[in-house]
Amino acid sequence: MSTSKLPSGFLEYTPEEQIVFNNIIRTIESEYEHAGFSPLETASIGYSSVLLAKAGGELDKEIYRFQKGDRDLSLRFDLTVPMARYIAEHHRNIPMPAKIYQIGKSWRAEKPQKGRYRELYQADIDVLGSDSRLAEAEMLSVIQNIVYMLDLPAITFRVSNRKILAGLLEYYNIKEKSAVLRHIDKISKTPYDKWLQSLKDIGLSDEQRKAVVGVLPISPVKERGGTNQDVIEYLKLRECNQPGSLFEEGIKELGDLIKYLTLFEVEQYRIDLSIVRGQDYYTGTVFESNLEGLESYGSICSGGRYDNLVSHYIDTPISGFGASIGVSRLFGILKEEEWMKEQEKFLVNIGVFCVNESSIEDNIASIVALRDTQGIAFELYPDITTFKKALQYANRKGYEYALILGVDEAKTGEILVKNMKSGNQEIIPIQDFQG
Repeated sequence: MSTSKLPSGFLEYTPEEQIVFNNIIRTIESEYEHAGFSPLETASIGYSSVLLAKAGGELDKEIYRFQKGDRDLSLRFDLTVPMARYIAEHHRNIPMPAKIYQIGKSWRAEKPQKGRYRELYQADIDVLGSDSRLAEAEMLSVIQNIVYMLDLPAITFRVSNRKILAGLLEYYNIKEKSAVLRHIDKISKTPYDKWLQSLKDIGLSDEQRKAVVGVLPISPVKERGGTNQDVIEYLKLRECNQPGSLFEEGIKELGDLIKYLTLFEVEQYRIDLSIVRGQDYYTGTVFESNLEGLESYGSICSGGRYDNLVSHYIDTPISGFGASIGVSRLFGILKEEEWMKEQEKFLVNIGVFCVNESSIEDNIASIVALRDTQGIAFELYPDITTFKKALQYANRKGYEYALILGVDEAKTGEILVKNMKSGNQEIIPIQDFQG
């Protein structure tokens, strides 16, 4: 006999959980559209040569990849790369700058652990054709609004700019740029002594390691509790901050971003140059975020600038910046923290029951009147039942009202309304029921 067990890292929700999950999705959709982002749907499967073109880092090892005939195919590992491919194919018909959003599943063959799954829902927003820090700050303000709408703990954004680290690596002639960036990305997940040794293991000299460490969260400015502007001023004093350098460009962009974040009333953010993101396609601003008091679960929303991703597929340069809410991770956090207890888990709070076969025609006429004419949302019990069983079912479902359609009520256009909380019941004309 085949097993009914689900593979690890894949998720299924109960109907009650799915209702809450869908409400989260609707809130995100509503806020995205309120900010002028338009929906997009991209394919879940694509040619491996397209999807993996700019993945890089650890992701190359985490792709679900398979052969179908002579085609080399992969499941998408995020929503950004398929979106970039779509923009490359259709950019001539898309007004730029373009503000779009996608909500859907991605797949990663990584080890399942707390907050990390092999199948995951993501909710992305992207701005294409703009290199503006204003657009980046607006996007983070939209994310903050969603957190408020869902009544979650406050969100803190940790922001950086890849050009700063890239400029530093360039100035100190560090060859293994991608390897160093991957090591920096792991600083919070590795004991510091071991992490420092790993820089030496990949060939960095003492001077190079000192330079890298000097701009990370353990720098003197952060130890003294400096402000974000203090960090900017500290970076400006670094010897690699040369006129026209990539390092200088990154500092300016980071300074502009924090100015706009303040103007957009984004309340909690801090500069953290250890944020580099794992994908090689990021080129400028990058960020991650945590919910206050729930930092151990990891980032619930992250993203960054990818100015060279679309141009990998076409000659036309199209800049881009995107943010992605990890909906599956967020929902997992909320389940563990018992946030769901306070959420509405039912789509309707009314049950309608037919208790006599002989009056079925009149009963159906009453049902149609309730649903189509009066716009009442309810669950119709699918069988002819008894009064006792109807109330038992209504109790189990947690309904506020049970509407009973019997012979006498059907003939007179009335319904018996049972308030399941108070126990009161009355017979009233159908048109008088307000729910």
